[in-house]
Amino acid sequence: MKAKVSADSVRTKLRVIARAQKDAADELPETTATTIGTTESSIIEHCQDLLANAENDARNEIKTIGARFSATSVDHGRLTNARVDLTNAVEAAFSTRRFEISEAATRIQRARREYLHFRRKHNREYEAEYPQAMLLFIGIIAFMVVLESAANAMFFAQASDTGYLGGISTAALISLVNVALGLLVGVIGFRYIAHNNHAHKVWAIPLTLAIFCGDFWFNMVVAYYRDSLSRDPTAELTEVISFNIIELFNGRTFHSLMLLIIGATIFLVSSYEGTKLLGSYPGYSRRHRKLTEAEVAMSNLKDDLRDDLQDALDSHSEPLKSLIVEAQSVRARQLQAKSELTGVISHVGSLQNSIQEVCRQLVNDYRAENRSIRQTPAPRYFSETPTLRHADLNADVAALLRHADEVAKSCEEVGVKAEDNLRYFQDLIVKRLENIDDFARAAEIEGQAKADAESAALQG
Repeated sequence: MKAKVSADSVRTKLRVIARAQKDAADELPETTATTIGTTESSIIEHCQDLLANAENDARNEIKTIGARFSATSVDHGRLTNARVDLTNAVEAAFSTRRFEISEAATRIQRARREYLHFRRKHNREYEAEYPQAMLLFIGIIAFMVVLESAANAMFFAQASDTGYLGGISTAALISLVNVALGLLVGVIGFRYIAHNNHAHKVWAIPLTLAIFCGDFWFNMVVAYYRDSLSRDPTAELTEVISFNIIELFNGRTFHSLMLLIIGATIFLVSSYEGTKLLGSYPGYSRRHRKLTEAEVAMSNLKDDLRDDLQDALDSHSEPLKSLIVEAQSVRARQLQAKSELTGVISHVGSLQNSIQEVCRQLVNDYRAENRSIRQTPAPRYFSETPTLRHADLNADVAALLRHADEVAKSCEEVGVKAEDNLRYFQDLIVKRLENIDDFARAAEIEGQAKADAESAALQG
């Protein structure tokens, strides 16, 4: 659009002063004239043309802005579709895991009922004890085997013709037997001796005594074998086996007594560890482990549900996020269009005033110059100010401004609703997880109540 019109440039172009002097010399316009003269008409027509060109340029610019922004909007249907898709994804993830969590809650309920019933029935005042880390337990057993093997190897190396290598192989075999017998008496001996059911004691006590005697006899034979090696390095273990305990005790040396003490110590320690292998009370640790595994499974399912819900939100929230960005962008463009339209109206209004002022100034200059030279009085209309015809562009812009306001408001509503929907689904995930927790707790409480009722019935 054109900048401001200069009165000097128009004055020079139309030769206003020269024409005023010529008309004055010819006594024009006549004193009795009631309509403006030729020169004044040419000034007014030229300014009117300038004004019309400026207004046409403004109309074209308004049309360009309107064409560029009128079709820009955001479809509300996309918001509805995005919300429906995200709702379905979240509900599907929740429904899929809900059944599994319901089953897990039922398993916890049954496991707790069974565990508490067993605990009350067998008067267990303490929680079940058993190795939480089986690798650690195996490490302890392996350490005892290595420890006894290393200790015994020194004694056998002194009496073996193959030295330390022969001693370590013999010592390792002896250590394995002691540890195995110790674990055996701990698992099936001590545990069942402590059982409330006296029927188990009938076989557990004799079996434990038998294993104790067997291990004692075994270590006596080992000690005797060591002394035999010191006398005859070629002696075989099978040659010195005897069931006569008195004979095995006769002539014991310090080294053989140390072998006996070490073997008995490892056997006792292994038997103690054996009581913890499957739990100190038969059946107690199994039920506790079953309850623990059910609770761990429930925790894992909750974590899986949380991950599934978050994945559903992440994967299906992209349309909402893009809609927020798009709504903000469209709103910004509509506000820009509104600003540009307002700028055009302001500029063309300034041009209208400027051209009107130029026209008035040039006509007044013409009349002043004409009065100063002519001999006759000036026409009476010289006192009147000429007025140009202005086009009203507000009507052209008003509809576009209303459209820009409506689209900007619509985009703002879409953006706000999309953000509200994102927050809603984030809150929904939290509520779904709280519902699962409440559901699981209710099932567990119900299971404990049933267990208490069943236990009271049994005691009654």
